[in-house]
Amino acid sequence: MKKISEVLGMRIVDEEGNIIGEAEKVIYSRSNGRVVGIIFRTGRILKGEAAVLFKDIQSIGRDAIIIKKGRSAVADPMRIVGIANVLEKEQDIMGYPVFTADGTELGEIKDIVFDEVRGDIRGYMLAGGLFEDIMEGRRILNYSDKITVGDGAVIVDDHRLDTFSHSQDSGLKNILKLED
Repeated sequence: MKKISEVLGMRIVDEEGNIIGEAEKVIYSRSNGRVVGIIFRTGRILKGEAAVLFKDIQSIGRDAIIIKKGRSAVADPMRIVGIANVLEKEQDIMGYPVFTADGTELGEIKDIVFDEVRGDIRGYMLAGGLFEDIMEGRRILNYSDKITVGDGAVIVDDHRLDTFSHSQDSGLKNILKLED
């Protein structure tokens, strides 16, 4: 699993070893529950913007994103139909507060967790406050098409609260193996 924040800034390298850019934005579709592609900066002197569809990504590693042979997979983001559709029709929900149906705020979406091989969205990482994040680790709202996304906020049914988990690699309780 990868977090979108881990991908940002990674070098984009084609399988022939040519560095062609640096990841700037991960484009994901909430309605399809998948990462669609990556927008990246190109060039060192003449900077530009390009994109690659997720299907044209060979692998997402620890330090770089390897794309399939040559630059044929690379194009202007608005010329790639799948990416252009998401950019035009779906809003980015990073930073949105998450509320239960009864009005209790659960936190704010800070990151998205996805399967780096298949591109499936696995969940939304929430920040719940500095102390809670430090002690418990950030909570992950497991992906579901049953959440309601409005213009600026997300609503989760109260019965969906069982779909939360905590990030396994964060929080003092997890790191130090402390009990409640």
